Amino acid sequence: MTDRNLARIFALGMLLLFTAAPALAGDGELRHFKLPELARVLKSEGYGSIKVNDDHVRFKANGRTFGLYLYDDGDLQMYFGIAGVSLTAENLNEWNKNYRLSRAYLDDEGDPVLEAD
Repeated sequence: MTDRNLARIFALGMLLLFTAAPALAGDGELRHFKLPELARVLKSEGYGSIKVNDDHVRFKANGRTFGLYLYDDGDLQMYFGIAGVSLTAENLNEWNKNYRLSRAYLDDEGDPVLEAD
């Protein structure tokens, strides 16, 4: 998988994150979603294979599985892992140098992961 393809997939993930991000309530206060609400938003936007877990919603976009994690303080984190792709630490370091508000790393199984808060 090329850096350009990774960038496209991650851009999709970022778009999904902003689609499901906390919204301003009518009084200007931030509104924090619950997992079932995030699942409904994703479903209404046309994403499939949605499954609500204890701390995240898993869904598919363009045949790829994403995780949208919800933290106690209302923060959201998008997670996208790729199996069967060979990337070096240098590839991941290059991503981390060039893209803001995200990070790439190898997980415990050696698979590349992209995350954004």
